[in-house]
Amino acid sequence: MVNEEIKLTEQENRARQEMVYEWVARYKDGTSLRQYDDEKQLVHHFGYIDQDKIYEFEIVPTKAGLLPVKVNLETGLFYFNDEPLLGVHQGNSHISLGLALSNKQVKSSWGDKAKLIYVRHVRRKFSPSPSGTGMDVSMEYELGWEADVDGVREKHCVSIDENGMMTLPRTFEQDGYNPL
Repeated sequence: MVNEEIKLTEQENRARQEMVYEWVARYKDGTSLRQYDDEKQLVHHFGYIDQDKIYEFEIVPTKAGLLPVKVNLETGLFYFNDEPLLGVHQGNSHISLGLALSNKQVKSSWGDKAKLIYVRHVRRKFSPSPSGTGMDVSMEYELGWEADVDGVREKHCVSIDENGMMTLPRTFEQDGYNPL
């Protein structure tokens, strides 16, 4: 865990303007850590999260019309607008999200709970032209967990784009490919 404070700079504020979600880490003792502390004018990154105390991680929308998404590292469940999101249907198929960790042996580098996965993918597309270079920025927020559950390695993630659309990122192995 990192202890040094990082002030919220003008450059960080410009970068923040591009984001449609900001994270909040919730701790077992009832406290929380926000990515941006507007009161103290501080910015926190992933390294500030207290791995011993965290139980839940949420991305909170900063843009109207979007809903919050969170993952509970103790239960293994995802929540969309504070409602459990247990799975999705595609035709006649049901795809489970998360994995209920109740009554299971869970081990990760974060102890007896799942390890948090959070990645903000930033894509800057540009196109050179005679009148200059135009640039388009898009972001995708990947949220999930990984752990050994009853001796089996599990990884569960969802990705949320800047319009609130969710996708299920999958590994090659999940799609039936074998590593070379």
